[in-house]
Amino acid sequence: MNKSIRLLWLMLLSLSVQFAQATESIEIKTIEDLISAGELEAQLVIEKKPPLYQKAPIEISVEVGTDRWFKRGTKVHDFIVAETLVRPTSSFAFNDSRRRDGDTWSFQSWSFYLYAQKTGRLQTPPLTVFISVDTEMHGVIEGEITLEAPELEIQAPPGSEALDYWVASTDFTVDESWEGELEEYQVGDAVTRIRRFTIDSAPAMSIPDSPEIKLDGLQVYQAPAKVNDKTVRGSIQGIREEKTVITFNTAGSFTIPDDQLFWLDLDTNSVETIELPGREFEVSGLSLGSQISLKPSFKENKWLFLYTGIGILALALSFFVIRKLIQLPSFISIRNRLDLAKQKRQLKAGYMRAASEQNTQQCLNLLYERMSDYSQWQLEMACAHDQELSRVSAALLAHAYGVGKAPEVNELKMLWKVTDVTKNNMDCEVSLQLNPESTRIPSVNN
Repeated sequence: MNKSIRLLWLMLLSLSVQFAQATESIEIKTIEDLISAGELEAQLVIEKKPPLYQKAPIEISVEVGTDRWFKRGTKVHDFIVAETLVRPTSSFAFNDSRRRDGDTWSFQSWSFYLYAQKTGRLQTPPLTVFISVDTEMHGVIEGEITLEAPELEIQAPPGSEALDYWVASTDFTVDESWEGELEEYQVGDAVTRIRRFTIDSAPAMSIPDSPEIKLDGLQVYQAPAKVNDKTVRGSIQGIREEKTVITFNTAGSFTIPDDQLFWLDLDTNSVETIELPGREFEVSGLSLGSQISLKPSFKENKWLFLYTGIGILALALSFFVIRKLIQLPSFISIRNRLDLAKQKRQLKAGYMRAASEQNTQQCLNLLYERMSDYSQWQLEMACAHDQELSRVSAALLAHAYGVGKAPEVNELKMLWKVTDVTKNNMDCEVSLQLNPESTRIPSVNN
């Protein structure tokens, strides 16, 4: 009995040694080595099955799994697909766990929506994925791999063949309102048409511009559209806002034509229509720029030439006096101060608009434009005295260069105060340098 136990023990010891030697003989240094050894898996998945429709969202996912855990996680590099809108579903990876052969694996997934604008073949370029994992036997291993995407066939949805402009969505609504409406309109009056488009499961960029209004006698100004994307219950929602200002330059009747918008309902795969009724305006009065023909006789207006002459002399005298005044040094100084104050107000207003829109690149440009007179000024140094300002400035710089999350609106607005404080301090230093303490030159006796 003892012999049998001893023999079994020796066999187990031999197998353990052989397994250890085999494990040591496998040298794992790269992400590809981990995949080959079965300790890591990475794949690209097309979530939607054919048929794939033009302008409808096509979700692709990159899934990475490890039998241990992630060290620095994963990241999919940005990519471009020809004639296709590409939108990530989230700024962060989705983490979950799955069972593999009785073991628990950690997974990270990145998802993207593709909105093909054309029919035919759609080829997504290979995706580059960064992976960093902490293995049990080989320590931290990280690197990049590429995943090939299959070629997709994009079709036009039924009912859209004869349409020039349309969108695809699970829900699409348009709210229209008018500002400046009156009971009676005169030449020179203006009205503003406001349209707010809301589209689910698609970005705001997919919403086409409203047709341009072209009517004789109207001056039309189309303000730049405001577009914004946000996530609602895990799905993208796009919002587009348009403002059109219509000014009546001549009298008459004007009809703003009806509009029709078409959209593919992704839930029913049917094309729906949104009707936007036009508007009619009756405008009275004289046309702008028209001249009233007046031909007074000299007898009826005997003082006309006298008043005209006095007016001309007064204008000439005013012109002479103003010309002399603007050449005075004091006036030039005042004008320069007013120009600087105006420039500061314009810069501040532009910065506040950019902060409200969380446009970090524009915010950064305007901060440095504000401090352009001081070549040594740096945002990080200006905020170093305050921990909160330092954090916000670091987040601003990171997001402006494509990394991380944008600071909150109130945090961005707070950074403008840094330029006022810093500028005052720098101006004070300059004024001290312009009035240095006088130095005595020692006399030299010959």
